[in-house]
Amino acid sequence: MIALSSKHLNRRLLTWNEIEAEAIDYPIAASIRGEVFRVDKLGLLTPGRAYPVCTMPAAKSVDRAVRWLERADAGRIKTPSISSYTLKHAAERWTGQYISNGAFIVAAHQRGFRMMPRQGSLYAPINMLVGMSKRVYYSLPESLEDSVHG
Repeated sequence: MIALSSKHLNRRLLTWNEIEAEAIDYPIAASIRGEVFRVDKLGLLTPGRAYPVCTMPAAKSVDRAVRWLERADAGRIKTPSISSYTLKHAAERWTGQYISNGAFIVAAHQRGFRMMPRQGSLYAPINMLVGMSKRVYYSLPESLEDSVHG
């Protein structure tokens, strides 16, 4: 598979069937409703839409997110409430290194955090809500209260 930059003007958009065929070896993440999603660097590859498929999340990026999530294990909750995109930024501030949204989702899945697809915004289809307590999130020095979007 050829991965194309999202900045590429003539990027190829793939259907769900093409994603299933071409991203079969990509990591997965599951929602609390039992849905299973393939994950690329940007986030979820969801059915019913066309996407420019990026590369897989980098293993180093996933490892960084796992290390950050280990600190927040005590803050697990049943109802996912904070966007993976918000949390990945906190993890980046803590590690001082880039973590892709997709890598964060894969890490949260690996750590057993409850998640569900985020609804209601332009970028919602690629993000997950993660079951982490806002109280615990706010207690971490790398959190930014005004960055929590859901």
